[in-house]
Amino acid sequence: MSKFLKTALLLCSSLSLAQSVSQTEIKINDLITGTLFSNNANYNSVLIVSVGSGPTDRFGNQYGAESNSIKFFAEELAKKGIAVFSYDKRFFVLAKNPDFDEAALNFEDMITDAKAVALYFQQQQQIKKIYLLGHSEGALVMSVTAQDPKLTKLRGYVSLAGPAQAAGVLLVEQIAKQAPFLREDVQKAVDKLNKGETFKLENQMLASIFRESVQPYLISWLKYNPSAEIAKVTAPILIVQGTADLQVPTSDANLLATAAKVDKPVLIEKMNHVLKIVNSQEENVASYNDQTKAISPELISAVFTFCNK
Repeated sequence: MSKFLKTALLLCSSLSLAQSVSQTEIKINDLITGTLFSNNANYNSVLIVSVGSGPTDRFGNQYGAESNSIKFFAEELAKKGIAVFSYDKRFFVLAKNPDFDEAALNFEDMITDAKAVALYFQQQQQIKKIYLLGHSEGALVMSVTAQDPKLTKLRGYVSLAGPAQAAGVLLVEQIAKQAPFLREDVQKAVDKLNKGETFKLENQMLASIFRESVQPYLISWLKYNPSAEIAKVTAPILIVQGTADLQVPTSDANLLATAAKVDKPVLIEKMNHVLKIVNSQEENVASYNDQTKAISPELISAVFTFCNK
């Protein structure tokens, strides 16, 4: 065998190993289990991901919207040597109990769980650096988590498609945009929740959002202002937003950057809320339930660069 061929085969073998991604399930506690994506058993840093709103799982999927957005994101970063841990919300464990009471959930539960995950990895001797990334609602979860002084190995926080305004404002804006005739009822509901009051829902068209069993959760969530919380984060911050996002506009990324005193956010052309590059409204909507479409390479590059500063 020629020296050239041996060198070529060795190079191909090395590239193949670099691209190989292992997925290891890790149980943090009785409520939290997730998947660690890595291409190196000797990894010394980890990026922890908190997913978006609703019953979204560790891969970024929920019933009727299975895009594999977080799975693809984690795999691509792992190929480049960044270990990523994404976990299921406690909801997935609690909902298996026939006596599960949705009214017992609150937003602080997600902060508690994010801290538990971060502290778990911090206690691993091989881990030298921890990064926190939150997608959508998860961005707020991680911005609050990043303020914990116990996280001594924290080296950075990433807001990915994170809203800048309190959830109540967003609910009114988003629903009014889709169904203007519901604006008044939505505003009344949000006003009551902002006061910490539950109420009997009269308009059943809003049951999926304001049903009485979910109102305690909404009360605990609406009191947080993402712009105020990100301003309290002292670790380095990266803010990333897609220009084709149907749920969070680029103006929110600019507001977050101003609050965090970051020079400017990374705005990715044509990237939507599930991190895919789209060229039309039809393609945008379809991508929410497309488990094959790859995510933005520019997103991977931006996060990889940030974690390697």
